[in-house]
Amino acid sequence: ANLGQALLAQGKAGAEIFLERLETHQKDYPDSVNNYVQSVQNRCIQLVVDAAEASRQRRLAIEEGSVNSALYNEEALYQLEQQQNPDKSLKILEKAQSFGATDVYTDSILGKVLEQLGRGPEASQLRMNLILEGTVDDVIFCDEIYYQLEKAEDLPKSIELLNLFEAKGGSQSWIERLRRKILTMQSQKNHGYVAEKKIFKWSLPHHG
Repeated sequence: ANLGQALLAQGKAGAEIFLERLETHQKDYPDSVNNYVQSVQNRCIQLVVDAAEASRQRRLAIEEGSVNSALYNEEALYQLEQQQNPDKSLKILEKAQSFGATDVYTDSILGKVLEQLGRGPEASQLRMNLILEGTVDDVIFCDEIYYQLEKAEDLPKSIELLNLFEAKGGSQSWIERLRRKILTMQSQKNHGYVAEKKIFKWSLPHHG
């Protein structure tokens, strides 16, 4: 798997070399190809061949009972983003949960899937539970801050979460990006309030 990662980093040419070597290795040592090697193989196939074939390989491994969370995560993302099929993505994630093949990345994908299915409050609750349990995952925090800002329209909550994210040593680039977003929305909200006051004042009847 380490060799595969190194070759994969070289791009398409490296991926082709890995797949050729793996084909020979599989014939000689069929039992030595574990889930992690399969995950690297899948990414190489996606780079060299096409996304559909890579998806087919992942689904085969999943049907055979793989407990490699990377395979489930990659396939769930593929179904969500490339195929735009959140229902299928959810089924894959549920299968991952039943096999215990999950990690924090699985949870972040599940949150995105639930939002796509119109189940935003459930997605938010999932992320908030993880935050309360002490996660320091950047994606979980960022997704929840964006949700509070854009969907729940709860500016104080988003500021509270951003402060917590910063206190936990979150990604500085994301903190700056989120801070700018919050300040922009705060400014828009304040201007809207001022505009509303002016409109109301102007609409008052003139006496005398």
